[in-house]
Amino acid sequence: MDVSNFPNIAFVTGYIGPKAKAKIPKKPPQYDGYYITNNKRVFKKLKKKQWVPIFIEDTMNLMSELTLDNPLKKYKMEDLSKLDEIDRERFYTMACKPLKVHPQQFLPNTYDYVVWFDNKFDVNVEGSIKTIAEWNTNLAMMLHKHPFVANIAKEYDESMYQERYVREKDQYTTYINNNIDKGFSSKHDMHYQCGYIIHNLKHPETKNIQETWKKNIYECGINDQISFNFVAQQFSNIIGEYKYDIGEKIIPLYKQVSKSLKRLIIKK
Repeated sequence: MDVSNFPNIAFVTGYIGPKAKAKIPKKPPQYDGYYITNNKRVFKKLKKKQWVPIFIEDTMNLMSELTLDNPLKKYKMEDLSKLDEIDRERFYTMACKPLKVHPQQFLPNTYDYVVWFDNKFDVNVEGSIKTIAEWNTNLAMMLHKHPFVANIAKEYDESMYQERYVREKDQYTTYINNNIDKGFSSKHDMHYQCGYIIHNLKHPETKNIQETWKKNIYECGINDQISFNFVAQQFSNIIGEYKYDIGEKIIPLYKQVSKSLKRLIIKK
């Protein structure tokens, strides 16, 4: 690999919400890494980590990007206590969407590729770098195919086990039916999980995909895997499948010890 000609890459994750103990995953070594948050306690912890922390001062501004007519937007941050627990969860779930849709807009530097991943796991750096090194220049974006949810219809069914999605049931139904009327399918089987996305910022259509997805999230609601499936159908020729695991493989301690013992035996 010619490092001198290798693309400029950033790994980005984040957390929008009130939890002081929000997970901070391991920062990928050797690459720029940013953690975006509106949480002052999490931000303070980040100063002791290797991540470059980016603080969001105005959470309501994030909401305004995607929920122009949403009744949740009428609340000021100090009024969130008036919402019940489920609607507060919906609020923060929606507020975090711009971080994954267009992460480059929050960064102080310009990059060729930005790898967004949810803060719930340690990202597979090796798989990400291999993918970018072998990138098909026709592709604007790559995501991982969902491991067990096959399509929009199944995604909808799965989401009904969580109350925050149940409250948007009618919104999802209307959105799905409107897209079916436009000629799209709820059974399209290239169904992606949206907790990991590689954005190719050199591609001329990447921003168009991002803006289209943002519009669809506004129409659909917080289940962005429903909306992205329709977006992926529209841009199927320039959105590709990421083939590796999205998370870093965790080797159990007993296997690590076993491997070390084998090395000692071989040396002897």
